[in-house]
Order: sequence, then C-alpha cells, then structure tokens
Amino acid sequence: MQVFYKIYDLGEIPDPGHVKSEDISLSFPNATLTGIQLSGDNRVAVLRRGTLRMELNGQEIFPEGFPAESLLSGVQVAPDDRYYTLDLPVGSGNLKFRYIDVDNPLTPHTPYTPKINLRFEQP
Repeated sequence: MQVFYKIYDLGEIPDPGHVKSEDISLSFPNATLTGIQLSGDNRVAVLRRGTLRMELNGQEIFPEGFPAESLLSGVQVAPDDRYYTLDLPVGSGNLKFRYIDVDNPLTPHTPYTPKINLRFEQP
C-alpha cells in the first residue's frame, strides 16, 4: 500500500459567520480516503470557531454543525495518530466540504485560513 497526503486550503475566513464551501475533485480512482485532519494558520480559531459538513460522492461523512475541534490534534499527539480515521473508497472523487465560522466569546474573530489535510492509501 502506498500512503499519500493532500492539503486543501479553504481560503481566508475574513468575517465572523463566514461560510466557505469547497467542491473538490479527487482524481485517485483506486485510492481509499483513510484519514482527515483540520489545521490552519490560526489553530485556536479553527478549534474554537469552526463547524463543518463533509460528504464524499454524495455520502454524508460529517453532518452540518459537526465541531471542527473533533478533527484537530495537538503536537503532543504522535504524527501517525493525528488523523481522524476513515475507510472510504474515493471512486469518482467528489468531496464537498462546508466550513462555517461560529461566534465564540472566548475567541474573538480575526481573519484565519483553515485547511483540510487528507490521507489516502492506494495499492
């Protein structure tokens, strides 16, 4: 099995309540999506201000409002354990991702850029 990673920049979240929707075409027909992780240029904002929705090829993986904090891990976690484990064939490879900035009084809004980090395996 060959393991490879792709990082997708969602673009800046310039304002409170901003919504970013991405429709990502994955061209890895023999691959399996084995993990997902969120990161960004301001990890605290991604951790405390974000919710998301994700689907792969029409199959919902995370419902609307899923807390972004569930897909982040700190540096104290071993590198191989930082991804949320999945086992999904990529097939035609249409990943839809929606990231929503939500108000959090503990973390005032400043512009930030979340990223989706994906781990794949293929024969």
